[in-house]
Amino acid sequence: LGVSRWEPTNFSCNFVLHRLSILSSAFVFYRITPGEMRIGVWLGVLLGPCFCQSDDVINIGLLVNTETASAELAFQRAVRDINNNDRMLPETQLRGIVTNVGSSNENPANATFTMCKMLEEDDVIALVGPFSSAQVKYCSYIAGRIGLPMTSPTAVDPYHNPIWAPTLVKLIPNNLVQAEALMDLCEHFGWSRVSIVYTTDEYGMTLREAIISQTRERDMRIISDVKIAYGMKREFIAESMKKDWIDQLLNTTTRITLLLTSPYYADIVLEAADRYGMLDSSYAWIGASAISESLVDLYDGDGIMKPWYDGLVGLGPYLDTTGRIYQRLNSAYKEEGYMAVSPIDALIYDAVYLIGHSLDKIYRAGDLNIDNYKGGCYDNVEGDGWELGLELFNQFTVSNYIGIAGTRQTWPNGEPDRAAQRYNILNFQTIRNQQVVKIGTWENREGGGPDENKIRMMDEEVVTWHNGITDTPSDNPLLSNVTLKLGVLEDKPFIIYNYTKHGYASCEQMMKDEGLRNQDLCYMGVSIDIIKRLREKLKFNYVFIESPDGKFGNQVNGKWNGLINEIYEKRHDIGVVGFGTSHTREKAVNFGISFYPGGVRMATSKSITKKEQFFFLKPFSAGVWYTILAGIVFFFIVVFIFDKFSPYGHSGGVVYKCKICDCPRCRGLLRKGIKDRICPFEEDHELKHQMGIMSVPNALWLSVCSFLTVAPADGIPKNWSGRIVISIWWLICLVLVSMYTANLAAFLTVSRMGVDISNAEELINQKDYLFGTVEGSITENLLRHSENEVLNKVYLRSNSTQTYNEAISRMKIGRNYIFLYGVGPLDFTTSEHCDIGLIGDVIMDFGYAFAFQQGSPYLEVFNQEMLILQERGAIKDLWHKYVRGHCEDVSFDAEADSLEASSLMGLLYLCLPLFALAIVVFLLEVFVSPKRRERGKGGSVGIGEIMMAQATQPDPNGGVPRGRPEIEEASLALTTTETCPQVQLDDSRLEG
Repeated sequence: LGVSRWEPTNFSCNFVLHRLSILSSAFVFYRITPGEMRIGVWLGVLLGPCFCQSDDVINIGLLVNTETASAELAFQRAVRDINNNDRMLPETQLRGIVTNVGSSNENPANATFTMCKMLEEDDVIALVGPFSSAQVKYCSYIAGRIGLPMTSPTAVDPYHNPIWAPTLVKLIPNNLVQAEALMDLCEHFGWSRVSIVYTTDEYGMTLREAIISQTRERDMRIISDVKIAYGMKREFIAESMKKDWIDQLLNTTTRITLLLTSPYYADIVLEAADRYGMLDSSYAWIGASAISESLVDLYDGDGIMKPWYDGLVGLGPYLDTTGRIYQRLNSAYKEEGYMAVSPIDALIYDAVYLIGHSLDKIYRAGDLNIDNYKGGCYDNVEGDGWELGLELFNQFTVSNYIGIAGTRQTWPNGEPDRAAQRYNILNFQTIRNQQVVKIGTWENREGGGPDENKIRMMDEEVVTWHNGITDTPSDNPLLSNVTLKLGVLEDKPFIIYNYTKHGYASCEQMMKDEGLRNQDLCYMGVSIDIIKRLREKLKFNYVFIESPDGKFGNQVNGKWNGLINEIYEKRHDIGVVGFGTSHTREKAVNFGISFYPGGVRMATSKSITKKEQFFFLKPFSAGVWYTILAGIVFFFIVVFIFDKFSPYGHSGGVVYKCKICDCPRCRGLLRKGIKDRICPFEEDHELKHQMGIMSVPNALWLSVCSFLTVAPADGIPKNWSGRIVISIWWLICLVLVSMYTANLAAFLTVSRMGVDISNAEELINQKDYLFGTVEGSITENLLRHSENEVLNKVYLRSNSTQTYNEAISRMKIGRNYIFLYGVGPLDFTTSEHCDIGLIGDVIMDFGYAFAFQQGSPYLEVFNQEMLILQERGAIKDLWHKYVRGHCEDVSFDAEADSLEASSLMGLLYLCLPLFALAIVVFLLEVFVSPKRRERGKGGSVGIGEIMMAQATQPDPNGGVPRGRPEIEEASLALTTTETCPQVQLDDSRLEG
């Protein structure tokens, strides 16, 4: 009581305390009266400090995490044990200061802030913790700057920079060593195929990289790599995300999983594995050392170990659980209500003892005064840092003492010495005894092999896997002598019920009557032949089991039916029908590789005919027809204009001849003021005929006949510009007629099927035919869950059948039914039923594959062998064995598309230069030709004059211009009295 009275003023008298306890016992033994007892107590209170000497108080800081709730107990227990040890640090008292730096899932910068705040409020000589690799990295860099020693019981980052953290001591091996130990453990159990689940913190990522490096050196294989974002809290992790983690493992047929996470995330992953079928005796989970360092997450609120930890095998920090120190500490924990002392708590105890042991050596050397660091994180430091702190760290590196973790030896850089790189091999036995049992050790000895010299299993302990099974799970179970339950359903050409051809109702009846020993003669088809070939290679046995409800498998009211449900409920091992793969079915089963390409196509009866009154318009779209009409009008106008105004044209030539007339009567008319200067000829009827060759009706007729490939009898353009234009039109017409003929032939071919439907949109827009598929088939599944609105409408309007054979009969009898189904069975049907054909293209894609149980151990080996069969062309040969295609025209493509106007752009690009040439020639004819330079008395003849003359051409009825009285009078006189001898209709002269 006297010591406790003065303890707040930093008096510590172990000697006096010991003597007073003896006196108190004497008082009790000799039955001192209560009054005498009170006198003795007061004498102790008053005189105790007089006999006591004032001790130095040294503070040690503990940086705990939220997850390490029991760490303080081990820390304070170690401080108390050192203070009670008379042979360690005499005249010095240790005091523990505990500071919570927050959760390991939070920003590690928060830990440095809390540490610096503690240093401002309390002086310490050394730090223990923190416990996450990220927090240790940040805090150790600051502690190293000021020279403050820091011991970390759990830091394992192998890439920690020792130059930036010169005062950090690690008590357990880093992740490079742990990766080696984990791979040795896998090889010990005979595993070479493993998966990894890791978190994206320093611990998980560095350990993952080290394991990947180890697998490359050992010829091992990582088949799945599941990443979990570090920092997510349990309540914010969606159930779908947890299922995705497990699905990634199941989809790769994982049997052995390495769990490289903290206890927090390990608990979440294992719970999800238990929920989604990845915890049984065929799976093994191997935990990294972090999982066993803390026992907080292992037990529920009632102190019972959670069931999903059952069978877990993992590494843990090496502890001497038989030693006196461990036993005493474990008893203290049980007195406080804990199940047992955790490895991390034992390491904290060792860390405090390491600090006390090193301080004692400095004290006895007498070179330095032992005192706390009095400063903050950002104080200016001289030299390499605090002198006492650096000396204390040096003592850490050379200290050799025996603790809970055995003999403690460290390297000069703060890492454990090679002889101290050890792990316990632990087995979590939930069902057997609700404990974590040590079953062996791993020790990194010099020259030790990968297994025999490093791993030592305890003879008295047997490894128990999930549900207490003692047989070690295999990473890839062999198929030899295994009998597989294979689900089948008639699905030609994949599965064909051969017993029906022999008149039997079932395979069992055929086997009984025929005396057959197996089912090989009951079934045939592509899938059956594949299974037989795989059996020869893999040496397994099988039994065929037909679908109980005759369905492939679909979800109805949230429940699966058919073969999919049988596989999902693990009543069948593999479904060997031609399963169409889909995302929806992947939720219940795992698909193997696609061994044959598939897709949804349409089929119908070939005998259907359809009358189309305007079938001849189908080859061209409306845009093309409008373009053709516009071309006829355009070229007719150009030909007419070029002929009318060119001196070399039919009409333009006549006008030109009239303009060069120089007879006396013409001059007389000119003197009378007649401006038109048109000379009336004797040969008036010939002129009228020549001018009418390229008149408006004739030019239009020429354009139309050219398109119809018929030459008009009236003639063609005489001038070269007109000839070039009409040649362009002929070229266009040649191409158009050829396209029309080809497309019309295609449409007439399609009309034999009578169904002009090529895609899903055309299918829902027509009203002449019913359509549908088989209920519960992959086609219905894909249509129902498609994101395409058109395909959803196809599903909603489908008039489906119960079976495939019913759909075939409906096409044959009804003759107005379009059947949508997988291209594989349809190919077989069209080869057997010649009156049924395919129309259109594939409207949805998928592949054909076998279906396996989720996480099936047979998936990968089947995939490997199936790939070999594909590469050798064996599967293709099997397909052609059953799909012979003996019908003529087995498949029709009803997609004869109408030609669009955009398809004519190339023709337009070709004709534009030619048309430009025609315009150039026309301009040369009008303005540059020899006829342009020929003169008469009336002057030269220009385009303006020709146009004026065209306005007053001879009237076809009278031969004289109409509407002008003086012209009519002169023309009548000339035609009855004189001719015009200077003008001869000599084309050779006119064409110069």
